[in-house]
Amino acid sequence: METLFENNYWGISGAGDCDCFSIAFAACMQVVNIESRFVLAGRTPNVWVHAYNVIFYSGEWMAVDLTCSNFNVERPYKFTIEKKIL
Repeated sequence: METLFENNYWGISGAGDCDCFSIAFAACMQVVNIESRFVLAGRTPNVWVHAYNVIFYSGEWMAVDLTCSNFNVERPYKFTIEKKIL
């Protein structure tokens, strides 16, 4: 959370990147008891260049990428891995 609000790459409060937003969003989902997962995405195996979330809501999994202007849209990365959030 610190990198989202104070010590981020851009040097601007609140201007974090994809992993900052994904971690903050996952924490919010835990508070309201919505199951979420953290997704790492990349163009080659084990070289992850993007992160976003998926949530289980209304009986289905939905993508939530806070760096994308469209809800439930996943960018076309060749490799993804989902990590369940405890």
